[in-house]
Amino acid sequence: MSVPYKWKHSVADAIANRNGTAVEEYLTWVVMPSLAAMEQRRRELVTSDDPNSVFSRHDHVQLIERAYKTFCLAIHSMYEQQLRAYLATSLGAATIGGVTLKKIEKGTWGDELNKLFIKVRGVALDSFDSYPVLTELQMLANACRHGEGDSARKLHSAHPELWPSIKQFCWEDVLSAMPPSFLCVKINLGHLSRYVATISLFWLDMEARAMDSIVGVPITYLNSLRDRRVPLLAAATVIPEIEPTPHS
Repeated sequence: MSVPYKWKHSVADAIANRNGTAVEEYLTWVVMPSLAAMEQRRRELVTSDDPNSVFSRHDHVQLIERAYKTFCLAIHSMYEQQLRAYLATSLGAATIGGVTLKKIEKGTWGDELNKLFIKVRGVALDSFDSYPVLTELQMLANACRHGEGDSARKLHSAHPELWPSIKQFCWEDVLSAMPPSFLCVKINLGHLSRYVATISLFWLDMEARAMDSIVGVPITYLNSLRDRRVPLLAAATVIPEIEPTPHS
């Protein structure tokens, strides 16, 4: 009979406590001000008396759409680096069940990282409430990185809602059978906020597991973790509405 895995708080858990906050601060101090500045510039172009501004507006709207995808990729990159650093720090100089630093560095999201996480931490990644949205983020980030191709097609198969359907002509039914273009993906601040909340939820749940392994943690602190979890879980489960892209 196998011995149940007992979580042991480590330096990796202490370091990871700020992971959620780091991603939240990136959203607050980098993403939101940048998007606000670009939106302000769009409004200036709308009200401009320059006849050439109509062309500048078109280019600027495309820039805004690219910025959302770039920020999505950056947010995912932050989480991926955090996760691999956490596993590497947890592993230390040891080898657990055949897990090595190289496997942690190269393991892909899904079965590979799941198996590594189970061996190192005794719990499956897909047992976390955040896992489905983190998987969506991973798929979207892959598509943002590569553009058209297999990544975009897999994303469309799993999350067609990211391609808003706005039919203007009856013959567009014919086009619906064609592979969707990744250029038509629409991401807004609601999506980015949801992904950040999901990452924070994951690390909060990790902190809760770590605290459970320590004797004598004040119940008030454990209750504070539960209270912080409620809005994060709510934010992670709400699917943002996609509004039409402003062109004027």
